[in-house]
Amino acid sequence: MDIIRDQRIGERRINPPCFRWHENRSGFDRRNVGRSRSFTSFLYFLSQNRLAMMAILLSFVILNLLDFFLTVNVLKNGGGELNPLMKYLFESQSETAFLFKMSVTVLLFSLVWKYRKFRKIVLLAVNMVATYVFLMAYHAFGLL
Repeated sequence: MDIIRDQRIGERRINPPCFRWHENRSGFDRRNVGRSRSFTSFLYFLSQNRLAMMAILLSFVILNLLDFFLTVNVLKNGGGELNPLMKYLFESQSETAFLFKMSVTVLLFSLVWKYRKFRKIVLLAVNMVATYVFLMAYHAFGLL
């Protein structure tokens, strides 16, 4: 039977070094969630509802695909790409640009899905979709 000793020097405890993730809470205040119809309640709903989060993430993938094909259309009609990395990839080959764009999309999809219980990750997912919605509005304005 091992004897557990209290490790102290005087009045100070000596804690053994260990790695601990600095944020082990989800970031949602459970006392106030569900009472109001705020944006935080919406984020909490997304973090708890797998179907709603899947819809957000699938819309992100669909908007990414739509962005790629609209960008290819703009480039064929003499327009230009504003993103310097994608511009370089489109100049080399559009297949390379497609593979890069989809691999980053799948990576983000899987990371958000894995950590969907955390408030900041859910907020990131909503911001990603909102950014692509505005980008689609930009493409639609350019098509007119």
